[in-house]
Amino acid sequence: MDDVTPAVAGLLIVTDACYPGWVADVDEVDVRILRADYGFRSVTLPASTHRAQFRYRSRSLCIAMADSLGALLLVLVVLLPPGRAAEGRAA
Repeated sequence: MDDVTPAVAGLLIVTDACYPGWVADVDEVDVRILRADYGFRSVTLPASTHRAQFRYRSRSLCIAMADSLGALLLVLVVLLPPGRAAEGRAA
């Protein structure tokens, strides 16, 4: 999180690529990300002190993480010896 204090209303420009999946909030209120200078991210800010935050929330990344977790669970189930599972229930 960054505190920003512009003297006049304007744009906060972040010189990272404006790529799908980025979300932003200003003072914990979701705001729309604008494209600045053809490829950078920006948000509008009124004059005064504000807290601006950019987060990356890619849907494809979430899907890939869920797939990886599912595969890991499947591997653990396959590799778990059947006798150990029965022992755990008997105890």
